[in-house]
Amino acid sequence: MEQIKSTAKVQTTLKVFGTSVLFIEYCADNSALNKNVVKVCVSDNELGIAAEYAWIKNKYPDYKLLKQSISVISLDGNIVNSDLLEIITKGVTVKVYFDISQFFETNLCSL
Repeated sequence: MEQIKSTAKVQTTLKVFGTSVLFIEYCADNSALNKNVVKVCVSDNELGIAAEYAWIKNKYPDYKLLKQSISVISLDGNIVNSDLLEIITKGVTVKVYFDISQFFETNLCSL
């Protein structure tokens, strides 16, 4: 399990399907520049997944998706369900861990 300790948070808002979505990016003190942890602040599964891709496209416009998987991380000592997207951008592989707990756990029964 990936252990991440954050030192700061950066908030971003993007429009997804006409809805303003808040993202909280955790700046990790034990992380290289090629790792991101981002909380997606929505309660709808479809909107949450679309929001992940909107955030990546906004931050890494020339990205190519390599792999996507469900993962569990420890963020500041809390266990967090995450959607791990591994991408390549400008020749560098980047891992983006989306904290999906707000919309994923809400919809577990409907999976």
